[in-house]
Amino acid sequence: MFSRLPGLAALSLVAALAVVATGCGGSDDTKADETAASSGPCKVEGPLNAVLWEGYAPPESISAFEKKYGIKVNVTSIGSNDEVFAKIRTKSGQYDLVPATTDVSKQYVDQGLVQPIDLAEVPNSQKLFEPFMSLSQATKDGKTYGVAHTWSADPILYNADVVKNPQASYKALFDPQYKGKVSLYDDLGSLWVGAAVKGYSPFTLDEQQMKDVVALMQQQKQLDRKYWSTGDDLVKLMASGEVVIATGWNYMYTQLKKDGVNVERLVPQEGNLGWVDTLMVPVGAEHKCAAEKWIDWALSQEGGSATARASGYSIAAPQVADALKPDEVKDLHMDDPEFIGKIVLWEPVNRPMYQDAWNQVKNG
Repeated sequence: MFSRLPGLAALSLVAALAVVATGCGGSDDTKADETAASSGPCKVEGPLNAVLWEGYAPPESISAFEKKYGIKVNVTSIGSNDEVFAKIRTKSGQYDLVPATTDVSKQYVDQGLVQPIDLAEVPNSQKLFEPFMSLSQATKDGKTYGVAHTWSADPILYNADVVKNPQASYKALFDPQYKGKVSLYDDLGSLWVGAAVKGYSPFTLDEQQMKDVVALMQQQKQLDRKYWSTGDDLVKLMASGEVVIATGWNYMYTQLKKDGVNVERLVPQEGNLGWVDTLMVPVGAEHKCAAEKWIDWALSQEGGSATARASGYSIAAPQVADALKPDEVKDLHMDDPEFIGKIVLWEPVNRPMYQDAWNQVKNG
């Protein structure tokens, strides 16, 4: 599995079993080294201007937060990490809070686009699943620049009425018996599937390895019904029976289940590619305190459970499971350390190189 390859941020199964005990306040020496200086509770002023993925700030959550802190919350929805990057590079002072997945968060930190977070203002940050406590992609020089918020893996989804006993591997997407009924995400991330099958480190492909992966994925393309570009695309394709096996996202599984499709998830033996979304505060944010209070709120049982239901993604704080229904906890793997232990977090890649390779796959 990927966790045995060099340079990958695979999560430890043992670590996933542990949850750090509650710890708020900022008086102990360890925490003082990891947080921005704080002389006491910050003053919450608004409005809070946030850039967030759809589902991260559902209306009921915004209303409850506004009532608790007496400030207005303005949310701008975004559709890609590239869009977030553009906003904080050109309009950083306009936003107080942004999300960043683990493949781009380090870029934000290294380029000085975000500022350290005072963890004393985010007590729920000390109650995360252990693997999410201090992400290397969101820390620098002992300071925390991003707090883990949501997480998920990108499973293989399949229609269990059609696909029987699939191989627990990304190789299942190369099975010729399902020709014309396979679908992959229209994104350079799909190259990582080919890298897994070849046994390569997916985030550090050299020139020859990339040629091998492109050739393999061009072969795989012959089996595909089409590449999907949005979650709704794949949900419709699988609900109609046009596609019976595909790479997907967890919320699609939940939606298909609700729609009555006998869909199941497959965890590849090579390791399940996945991500953690951190919440960050841009340099120049006018309302840093409000942003930190939102981060804490997003990890609370009330705020976290609202996001989990609206987005279909898991929350990095295990106590949120207590506010969810048992079937929701199961669907989100909030009680499944084995699943967590097989996640291989996205890492930064040479995007121009990977994008060019993906274009070759699609046009080849």
